Amino acid sequence: MNRAEFLNFFAELIEAEPDTLTGAESFRELSGWSSLVAIEFIAMADEQLDFVVSPTRLAESRTIDDLIAMLGDHISD
Repeated sequence: MNRAEFLNFFAELIEAEPDTLTGAESFRELSGWSSLVAIEFIAMADEQLDFVVSPTRLAESRTIDDLIAMLGDHISD
């Protein structure tokens, strides 16, 4: 998955329009963010990227870019 695909996937999760996220957004402040979305994000990382999200790292993340950084090499430019 590349960065643009991730941003559009995340937009879909929070029910935002595609191509509207930059990554700099504080995801917890977005109207569509919820604990259910957090679970869906964790499931996607596991199923599609074979990456286990650390609850601590998720709690420490502030922006969508932080989530991308956490996923590391699983997200290409």
